[in-house]
Amino acid sequence: GHHRTDIRSGVGVVHNTYLFDRPQKSVIRAPFRSTPTPFWHVGGNGDTITRKLLDFEASPSALKLPSIFASALRG
Repeated sequence: GHHRTDIRSGVGVVHNTYLFDRPQKSVIRAPFRSTPTPFWHVGGNGDTITRKLLDFEASPSALKLPSIFASALRG
């Protein structure tokens, strides 16, 4: 509800993930970390996982899933 020249704590609503009826504003201060590291993160083994995912898309098989999950968890 603030004007663009006087933002203060923000304008609008980003999202309501848990679909609360009347969400209240909140501020959370914490380290910005994601565990496990997403496979698209720079420096990980994203190329290996991407190849496995493409192979899975080309010919789906439940037997390929454990390898994909193991590679993703290794980061």
